[in-house]
Amino acid sequence: MSSERNRLADALDRVLAGTLDLNEIFEQEALYGEPLSHCYHGLQHYLGDADIRKREPEYRAMQEKEMRKLIRLLHSDVGLEFLDSILFLG
Repeated sequence: MSSERNRLADALDRVLAGTLDLNEIFEQEALYGEPLSHCYHGLQHYLGDADIRKREPEYRAMQEKEMRKLIRLLHSDVGLEFLDSILFLG
């Protein structure tokens, strides 16, 4: 597995823990390379839905479950195209 995949998975773990802002990942796109480009669209949904996650516990749980799924995929050896399937929309 690539170091970019591991680096992105670790960063997304920190996003879930509240110790890293997702915008920081986008600002340092070169660190995460192709793995980030394959899940960029879904992560944009996650970023844009922060207000909904605050209001709706069920929605927050769904998106956090999707984030954990994305992290697992990054830690696995599946093709990058599978990262495109995580859209954070339920």
